[in-house]
Amino acid sequence: MTNEVTQSLDSISIIDIFIAADEIELFEVNRLAKKRLLEFESAWKFPKDFITICKHDVFTDLYKIALELVCRNPRVIFESNEGSSNVLSKRESAYSFDSKIISAKDAALISNWIDNKQERHYHFKDIPFKFDLIYRASLENFSINKFHSKCDNKGPTVIIIKVRNSGEIIGGYNPLSWRSTKLMKSGNLPSNVYNDYKCETSKSFIFSLFSLSNGAIPRLSRVFSKKEAIIWSIDKGPCFGLQDLWILYNHSQHVTVGRCKQHTYNVGIIDKDTFEIEEYEIFQITDKRFLLKILNSIVKRCGICELFTFPFFILTLFGIFHFSSVLLPTIFAFVNVDIRVKFLATLPSIIIISLYAILSAYLIYIGHLCLILPEIFMLSFLASATFELISGTALVKILLVILNDLNLVV
Repeated sequence: MTNEVTQSLDSISIIDIFIAADEIELFEVNRLAKKRLLEFESAWKFPKDFITICKHDVFTDLYKIALELVCRNPRVIFESNEGSSNVLSKRESAYSFDSKIISAKDAALISNWIDNKQERHYHFKDIPFKFDLIYRASLENFSINKFHSKCDNKGPTVIIIKVRNSGEIIGGYNPLSWRSTKLMKSGNLPSNVYNDYKCETSKSFIFSLFSLSNGAIPRLSRVFSKKEAIIWSIDKGPCFGLQDLWILYNHSQHVTVGRCKQHTYNVGIIDKDTFEIEEYEIFQITDKRFLLKILNSIVKRCGICELFTFPFFILTLFGIFHFSSVLLPTIFAFVNVDIRVKFLATLPSIIIISLYAILSAYLIYIGHLCLILPEIFMLSFLASATFELISGTALVKILLVILNDLNLVV
């Protein structure tokens, strides 16, 4: 038993500790493990650590170090029994994710790209997007018709592709919908179909999560010729740019193939013009902050200053409303009216203060989720808390007057 435990502990490397610490957000442990891996070659266990680091995405500096060490001594890979058996499989993560190709950590990385985040990257549990699998090619016999029936008019989507034989993982983000048929304005009957129809957007991108040329270092390629960013076609699958990333069905060979020639997006994502597709998946992307965006849009269209973002505006408005709501019970509390009238007059304030507490808790969560500027968020609470303090003080005085009338206060 002791020998088994010892062997189990010996099999754990510093890279395992580093990745585990990153997953569960033990940042100090993660930092120390990374520091040792960067400074000491002896901290690496090859080939196991190289295979492990290739299965993860964002550890660019560690991957470069590992690749340099392997290039210096390739025999640690090619003369090892582990090198032949540990092929690159689905990229791993501590969180479950409904995909045969990517992990939850990959979804978090893609979410960063969608939000164009430069700092404070998302962890999977924090991402503001919902990834719903709506199409898996192997379950639909790679049918283009099934792609259109399941994915057309579904809003923003992410496409994930696994290349046959090489195991390369590439994909793209479409902020628009996919479509194959046009609809008549007077009804719902299709008048004609789309054939290589060019759609304009500046928010789409294509990417590589693992490639033979770039390894496990992610490669992002944003659109620069936005007038032809997305292509709609009834006889094709998802298409980005002028063949920057297209999915087609080869009728002569009865296989689904991809085309990838850099044209509309700023860099190529794979060193092949044509490739066979082993599997591809499509996820519908739903922004959990949809209501927040609508309210922000309303605020901006009304010409309100940028400082009046959603939390500041709604909390301040709520505080003013709450303050106003205690004016009536204040008047009733100090005049000679029936005690029941006084009590009923306080009910709106009691209800509002309860709703206010719930709203405040919700907005704290939204503020954390959306990473709203701390200065603005604090300003909103200072403003609303001022109204709340005045209202709460008045409400306590009112209740004391009522209790005194009921002879419950000495």
